Amino acid sequence: CVDLNLERAVALSAIHGGRAMTRLEGSVDAAIVAVPTSQHIQVARPLLEKGVWCLIEKPIDDGQAIWSHPRARVGHVERYNRGLHGLATEGITALQATRYCVPPKRPIEDDVFLDLLVHDLDLALQWVKLDKLLEARAASVEGGQAQEAMARWSIVGGGEARFEVSRVADKPYRNIRWLGSGQEVAVDLIDGRAKVGTQDAHPGDTDPLHAQWMGFKNAIRGGESLGQPATCEEAHAAVELALEARKTALAATP
Repeated sequence: CVDLNLERAVALSAIHGGRAMTRLEGSVDAAIVAVPTSQHIQVARPLLEKGVWCLIEKPIDDGQAIWSHPRARVGHVERYNRGLHGLATEGITALQATRYCVPPKRPIEDDVFLDLLVHDLDLALQWVKLDKLLEARAASVEGGQAQEAMARWSIVGGGEARFEVSRVADKPYRNIRWLGSGQEVAVDLIDGRAKVGTQDAHPGDTDPLHAQWMGFKNAIRGGESLGQPATCEEAHAAVELALEARKTALAATP
């Protein structure tokens, strides 16, 4: 466990086992890069250049080289949400995602577009192809950062996807709904439960972080792409849409 704060590294190592250090000593096969977005490339690039596989926190920095590195994967852990287990996602013509969080207790350098919206954009892009940005609005803008936002895109082939995010809500709420192939699906992403029409769907029984780790190990071992964490290209696609929405929303904000 490598952290500039040795006390924090020691505490984490005590829980999970292993060694605590302030800089990496020796060789490793893989690393989880969980640092602020602006430091993703600074930390991950030297590891990738040495052949170390990296699972990097979303949204990943908006540099260039890291986007297409074959040994990098991105931690969009919502892909492994129990509530999404086994659900049909074909023929979606309407999608709505709502992600509300309470005010964070620690500083977060990303605004809601890169902190929250990218989660649901990543999910949507696995199921549909988003086309034209129809509308984007921002609210509670502080220091150039939006704390609330809404964005809508058209869906290629017909339909619309709408996203709402906030981190100044009274209580957390994460829900995604879609209409596809004549069925309405609603997923509570907090509880990991879903309904198809009026029927409860059977949720998965794997912890999302564990499932993501197993998918990452599968990538390292050259396994099938199904179940692996997001590639850099997939993460970049979500970031590009989030930045498009941010630019439009902030331009329209007084």
